[in-house]
Amino acid sequence: MGRYKDIRDAAATLVQGVQLGGSGAFAEVAKAPKNNFIGYPAACVIPGGVESQYITVAQNQRGYGLNIFVYYPIDQEDWAAAINTMLDLLDAVLDALDQSIDLNGVADFLEAVPFAWDVVNTTAGKTLVCSIHAVAKKDVDVR
Repeated sequence: MGRYKDIRDAAATLVQGVQLGGSGAFAEVAKAPKNNFIGYPAACVIPGGVESQYITVAQNQRGYGLNIFVYYPIDQEDWAAAINTMLDLLDAVLDALDQSIDLNGVADFLEAVPFAWDVVNTTAGKTLVCSIHAVAKKDVDVR
């Protein structure tokens, strides 16, 4: 068992491997919510709900939801720079999700769906946060 944890772990590994400007994009990728990261940009990958669609009486297709939160601190003098960097980070994460359509074999396929922006207070001060919701689909035998 442990299918959901395997999917979450594969997604976190995928995000950890995202490159930006020729090096790792994230100082830290956590698998549980936190308020204090070792550095920025940072990300957090947590479960986001499960849906099932029955295909036959012996099989169903499960959609394991994932929320990928991307954090980037805002320089109060230059919000545009923070927003532009966040857009680059989001493009890099979305490209990685598209390129690993099956999370390296852990899922049957993966789809990223709309995301939301916010500004939150962290130990780094005001921080842009973007939540990307993804769904990893996996056919599951029920009998």
